[in-house]
Amino acid sequence: MIQPVILHGRSAGIPPHELVDPIVVCGETQSSAVLEQLLRAGTPPNAVLLEPKGRGTAAALTLAAVHAVTADDPVLLVMPSNHSIARADAWRRAVERAGALARRGALVAFGVPPAAPLTQYGYIRARADYVESFVARPDAATAKAYFDSGESLWNSGIYALRASAWIEAIGGLRPDVFKACERAYRQGKRDGAFLRVDAPAFAACPAQSIDCAVMERIAGDSSCLEAMVVRLDAGWSDAGRYANAA
Repeated sequence: MIQPVILHGRSAGIPPHELVDPIVVCGETQSSAVLEQLLRAGTPPNAVLLEPKGRGTAAALTLAAVHAVTADDPVLLVMPSNHSIARADAWRRAVERAGALARRGALVAFGVPPAAPLTQYGYIRARADYVESFVARPDAATAKAYFDSGESLWNSGIYALRASAWIEAIGGLRPDVFKACERAYRQGKRDGAFLRVDAPAFAACPAQSIDCAVMERIAGDSSCLEAMVVRLDAGWSDAGRYANAA
């Protein structure tokens, strides 16, 4: 099973049939619009987890993983809300490849072939599908060198990983994030279709991205969890910030 997880709202441009039973993490002010969009698309959510305040993608994913982890331990397909995908078949093939790697325990990033040496994106440097390093928004000269080499990919911010693998990683590397999120989830309250996480507990969670909290720290380190990359050549666009499709 691959369980879609949508961070901070909708998922633009992803075919609705790819979003079966999604877990959505968003702010309270987005809740009604998010639920309306999902129902209109015919994709009723598994859960909508409401953050009282944004604390970054690491916290959002941790809430989803705590919610999702069961004896079946699903693979989570983690998608920020502001992305779009133009080519569904290529997207599906990349998801299948990433899912197979994630089932083996890897934390898998989706890397996009760069269309230009842009400095607005992070880059993934990898060898034989294994991530060697993540580089956050390089300067112009470095971005050009990465682009000219043909060996680096844009970091899309999309991931595939088992719920338990993320919990192991965040619990080991950032126990403060994990403990605050687990407490906030466990002390949360159901409100119809929503679960409102506990505000005081969640306020104690440091604001961190998935990359900073975990991926940058395990890249190139064979002694811990594997960081791997799957090439995503599917007309990806970070629609929320830039209009450069690849």
